[in-house]
Amino acid sequence: MMRFIESRDDIVRSAVTILRRPGTPLQFALFPMVHVAEPAFYEQVAARLRGCGLIVAEGLPHAELRQLRRLARVRFDGLVDQVVALDLEALGVPVLWPERQPADEPPGPWDPVLESAGAAVTWLSRIAFPRNLPDVDDTTRPQEPAWPLGRAWDRFTLHDRDKELLLELGRVFRARQQQPLVVAVVYGAYHMAAVAGFLTGRLGYRPAETEWLTVRHGPAAG
Repeated sequence: MMRFIESRDDIVRSAVTILRRPGTPLQFALFPMVHVAEPAFYEQVAARLRGCGLIVAEGLPHAELRQLRRLARVRFDGLVDQVVALDLEALGVPVLWPERQPADEPPGPWDPVLESAGAAVTWLSRIAFPRNLPDVDDTTRPQEPAWPLGRAWDRFTLHDRDKELLLELGRVFRARQQQPLVVAVVYGAYHMAAVAGFLTGRLGYRPAETEWLTVRHGPAAG
């Protein structure tokens, strides 16, 4: 069983895992992200991403998250938000954004409103629940909500985004499988169960190396 997030003795750690496939030079590196952490965590992630050849990332480029970045700078606990601390495009590594709107689709009239609302909700959730993260492994799935609105929200925020991510990883594999390249998957920890299942099941990859990075220490650190 692959573990992605471990919480023990008030210390939260994230497992960076390299997956390899016999006879295939293309490798995948899974970076299970926690979106609020100590600055050192994002510094360690950035240092390791610089050694990769391609990044497949959650969310949107920095330039398209202006409102969230402004809000995310407001914190009172000694932690830092990922959108402030980790600028993937500044690392010198090509980045793919599976969730980004295609360039040939013009923005809709409600997009600015939705962007503002989404930034506010994201910021509030990260302020309210900065330490609310259980252990996560490759069998972990959040319990499905009993009420319809909750199930719709899970489908929008988790399952639909998993599908977009796996489609992108499949395209990368088909195009690059004969290249000696490390592809970093930089997504929230709850998405990693789907990623691991796809890579080890559909594509035949196996975990080869794991390095644990400290996300944050106990409350005293904040």
